[in-house]
This record gives sequence, structure tokens and C-alpha cells, in this order.
Amino acid sequence: MKNARGAEEHAGVIGIVLFNVLPDIEDHVVFYRAVTGGILIQLASVLDGCDGEVARLKKMESSFGNFFDAVLDRYTDFFILLGMFFYSLTSREIAQLFGSFALPVIFLISGLAMVGYVMVSYTSAKSVADFRYRYKGRWTAAGRGRDIRLFMLFVGGVMASVHPVSIPVSIFGVAVFSNAIVLKRVLLSWKCSSGKDVPINRSINTVVFDLDGTLADTMTFLTNLAAQLLIDNYGLSVEEARNKYLETTGLDFATQMSMIFPNHPKNERVISAFEKKKRETVMELPLFSDVIPTLQFFKKREIRLFVCSSTPQEIIDEYLKLQKIDWYVDGHYGLKPDFQKSRQIDFILRRYRLRHDEQTNFPFLKKL
Repeated sequence: MKNARGAEEHAGVIGIVLFNVLPDIEDHVVFYRAVTGGILIQLASVLDGCDGEVARLKKMESSFGNFFDAVLDRYTDFFILLGMFFYSLTSREIAQLFGSFALPVIFLISGLAMVGYVMVSYTSAKSVADFRYRYKGRWTAAGRGRDIRLFMLFVGGVMASVHPVSIPVSIFGVAVFSNAIVLKRVLLSWKCSSGKDVPINRSINTVVFDLDGTLADTMTFLTNLAAQLLIDNYGLSVEEARNKYLETTGLDFATQMSMIFPNHPKNERVISAFEKKKRETVMELPLFSDVIPTLQFFKKREIRLFVCSSTPQEIIDEYLKLQKIDWYVDGHYGLKPDFQKSRQIDFILRRYRLRHDEQTNFPFLKKL
């Protein structure tokens, strides 16, 4: 119910703008009062930014309110462009200036502007649906360009006091600007889908990697080793042994065993055998083929990199140095007494004064 009231409040403010401002815009623009129409366009832009702030200050913001706001914005934009289109179409000064080309020119630039408006919204939605990514950046981010487009139309309306041709010129500016944003987004999405580039949220400044199965191709070996020990010592089937180990991966092996077989007398011997074999073999196991390009990608963008692992610290130190990737990372932390992976991450957050939403692990790199 609270969200519903929030949506009504949010929509109410937008409604005031839509039904009180837009008729004036249409009346003034269509009936040659372009300067007043331009001022009202800018006023509509300002009020559109205020309603969201009002909803947030009153703690009445809702998902439906945001959605409904965007829907009404599209209707507003359409009617503003429609009014300016009819103004350009019926202006004698513009007709005299362009001559026989007036009609096709006005239809062309107005059509491109309207299509650009639609495609800007469409590409925003499709990027989330297909790439699970919201465009970032000064010009390409969703919602960033609308104020600029309305400002162009405002300037066009005001400058009509000098000559009405400023109206189609401003529409042309909106057409170029909108379609340029769409083109840039298409290129960005193509690079993303082809693997040539990956869009990164600019708010991300720190990435934390696991070692086993993320950077190092060790999970096949470790899974087979653990499964064989569970089969030999606890009488499990192959499937049971593998499932029990994989269900608790991410923890150190001692903790895994205490969860799988609490207080079992064989646990200490099994843990010792596992760690011994792991130390003997892990240095021979390679990195995944895409690890170094990935680290270079982040490093080039000045994103801090860390490794946290349930593997003992001395193994981490030696392995990263052996693979020559220790210099890529700002810190690497392994298992020590009372310093499990969760404590390692907490240590990074405190030391570098990060918030939890600024620290990100990339599970898509994990390969089992």
C-alpha cells in the first residue's frame, strides 16, 4: 500500500506537468508563440527532475512510480516534437527559406528526431534484457540525455524570436544527438557480444578473485583428490563423494570435513593427506588461458585487484610468483589461523575503506 501511495504521488506530480504544461506548449508552439513554448519546455524539464526528488524526500518512491514516470516522459517528448513539427510545417518564413524542399526536409528531420527518441529508450531496455548491463557514461547512460535534448528544443523555441528556422534546426540537433547515442550504444553492445570489450560499471574500483577454479585450473585435480579420499576413508560412492565436496567448495578443507563428517575420528588424517598432496601438485597446475588478459583488462582501467583463497598463504605466495601474476594484484591473502576467506575480504574492506557495494567478485570467470 505504501508503494501504491508512492506511485500515486509520483504520478500526480508528473500529471500536473503533463496536463497543465503540455496544452500550453501545444497552444503556444502551434500558434506561433514559439518563445513561450520553448520556455515552457524547459520548465517541464525542470519539474520532471523535481518530482522524483519530492518522492524520495517523502520516502514515497516506488518501482512503479519510476516506470510510470518514464512512460509519461515518452508521451511528453512525443507531443513536444509533434507541436514543433506542426510549427515548422506551417511557418511561412521556413517555407520561403527552404522553398520546394521545405516539406521533405521537415518530415525527414522530425521523423529522425522521433525515431531517435524511441530508439534511445529501446536500446536502454534491450541492453538490460540481453546483456544485463545498464549503459554508463556521460552521454550514453540511460536518462542522461533527455535534459540535453529538451534544452536544445528550449533554445530553438527562444531563438525563434530571431528567425523561426531555429525550430527545425533544434529538431535536427535532437535527431543527430539521439541517433548518435544509439549508434554508440550499438557499437558498445557489438564489442561486448563479440568479446572485444566488456562494459564495466564505472563505480567498480575493486575486484576480488578466488584462486582455485577462478584463476588457477585446480578444481578438477582437487575434486578428484578429495573424492578419492572420501571414498577410501568413509565408504562413499563416487557420486556421493564428489557432490559432498563440491557442495562445500570455497571453504578450507578442514572446515569442509567438519561439515561433511562432524567429529569423525578419520578427519584429521584425511585433512593431512589432502593438504600434503595439494602442496606437492598445485605448483604444476596452470592458470586458465584468459586470466592474464583479464588481469590486464582491469589493470589498464586502474581497478584494484586482490586474491582471497582458502589455500594456505605460503602456497598462494609461491604460486602467484611462479605464474608471474603477483605484480598484477594489489594484495593476495591465503588461509592462516583465524583468517579464513570471509575475514580476508573484511580486512580488504577495512584497509582500503571500501563499502560492500564497491567490492566485487566475478563468478563468471569461475570454471569447474
